Amino acid sequence: MRAATGNFAWVNTDRAMQFTQTTNRFIRQWAQPPELGGTGWTQAFSISVRHQDLMSIPDESLPGEVIWVPPPDHRHALTVHIVIARPDHPVLTLKSLLPVPLFTLADGRVVLLVVEKPVLVTDDQNEVLAATISKALELAPPDIDWQTVNAPRMLAVCETSDGGMSVWDLVLTVRGD
Repeated sequence: MRAATGNFAWVNTDRAMQFTQTTNRFIRQWAQPPELGGTGWTQAFSISVRHQDLMSIPDESLPGEVIWVPPPDHRHALTVHIVIARPDHPVLTLKSLLPVPLFTLADGRVVLLVVEKPVLVTDDQNEVLAATISKALELAPPDIDWQTVNAPRMLAVCETSDGGMSVWDLVLTVRGD
């Protein structure tokens, strides 16, 4: 039996070719972490975004079905977790978490989006994220015309202690901004 994996990939081979000069869509793959205790839940992937990294998007550019979550307050971050749950396990009581069902997998497990209550981002965390952005800009190809890039963003990928995947969705503060 093949181990379940998580995939972080370009949306299609054309995008992969545009940014990597290969048709390999996979940016990163990882083994699915173990279930959380006897809950039947597996935390598959988490995305955190700080207040200062949010941006407005015109309604006409959004897909038909959008799930809106309240933005975090100044100096806070909001984290959403993609969770895989087995429906044959008992119901959990969640504190400060809001689960939203997304879809059902072929094996009957349910994929949920779980929104966590916003947390304060420490000065140390902000310094690490700022250094990560600076390093990414240093490594960026010198021929990028940043004036033509619409809302430059980056994902800072972190591996969790149980082998799961977590990312920070960050605005690229481009030189001269």
